[in-house]
Amino acid sequence: MPHASAPDRSHVELFALLAAGSAVCIALVAGRMAFSHTIHLRFLVWNLFLAWMPLPFARLSYRMEMHGGGARYLVVLPAAVWLLFFPNAPSILTDFLHLSLFPDNVPEWFDVTVIAWFAMTGLMLGVVSLRLMQEVVARAAGTRVAWVFVVAVTALGSFGV
Repeated sequence: MPHASAPDRSHVELFALLAAGSAVCIALVAGRMAFSHTIHLRFLVWNLFLAWMPLPFARLSYRMEMHGGGARYLVVLPAAVWLLFFPNAPSILTDFLHLSLFPDNVPEWFDVTVIAWFAMTGLMLGVVSLRLMQEVVARAAGTRVAWVFVVAVTALGSFGV
């Protein structure tokens, strides 16, 4: 069986780490729900799902650019979908606003920990997908244009958040 190339292997390793972080997030919310007998903070699981959405489209764009042959122009389709979902990844940072909304029997430090795990996992999902898209743009238009792309998408993403 052939070995995966270095970029493919590193992408699998990143995916595994992000999946493990997501599993910790879900376990923290499940533990909180079991302890408090409430469903507060369950919305974080949906937000994390939305934060995952840009990654498969970035990965598809990346693979199409690397192995697309003559149909490289088709990379625009998954790239556009990626751009629509991209603000979901960093938007989990705004969930800290919900800290004082749930006066349960759960210590506030625990809720801070839960939201911090979700926020960091969502942020990393966004960074990884943005990095993949930066590589796509760099191959198509050069390194300088790719950095302009990163700045522009980051600014657009901040409006989405």
